[in-house]
Amino acid sequence: MKKLLGIVVLGFMWCNFAFSDDLPVQLFGIKINDDASNHVDISKGKISEKRPDIISYFENDDIEIKGLIKNSKLDGYYIRTNKENKIMIVAGYTTFKSIWSEDFQNKCSDSKVDFIKSLSNYYDFNAKKIKNNYYKNLSNNNRLWLYDSAELDYRKNFNKFTLQILCTYTNYDDKVRSRLFISLMDQDYFKNSTLPLWEKINKFDDSVIKSNLTGF
Repeated sequence: MKKLLGIVVLGFMWCNFAFSDDLPVQLFGIKINDDASNHVDISKGKISEKRPDIISYFENDDIEIKGLIKNSKLDGYYIRTNKENKIMIVAGYTTFKSIWSEDFQNKCSDSKVDFIKSLSNYYDFNAKKIKNNYYKNLSNNNRLWLYDSAELDYRKNFNKFTLQILCTYTNYDDKVRSRLFISLMDQDYFKNSTLPLWEKINKFDDSVIKSNLTGF
């Protein structure tokens, strides 16, 4: 009996190890916890108003992220660091064309599902391990944003990571704007520097996205 129990325990340990062993510590060629000076001119970072201990680098004409491996389905990238210039998050995103509410079709959600399937196959993990959470947030100009967030938490090399596939939505002037983000981040960064900015809500559907709920 003890021998059988030992085999079962070892089996679970092997499964957990294999699960985390295949998952990434870097995304788009950028490693979490790496020194940002290996990838960007750290004099060009900007401190976020809502994240005073975090420095952001959005790739643009003035900022180059060296070593970045771009994906053809994404059109923008950024990294964020702590004050010690350690990379806390790397993300790629694409912006969907704004569309009148009555004509809205949720292309972001479709792309999110496709990326989850692709990533779960590529990194060899069960997509059911991903948790889906929903949030809302008010921007600086008081626009309501809704977040549909698929999150996978895991440990690797004694570090904790969160892999996120996220759709964001806002509706103003009766038009829906949406973006898709693919991010890998330090788990403590996500919990301490991002989640406090968002309010967790119940699952929402397209009818909520198409409604202008600013001020409610």
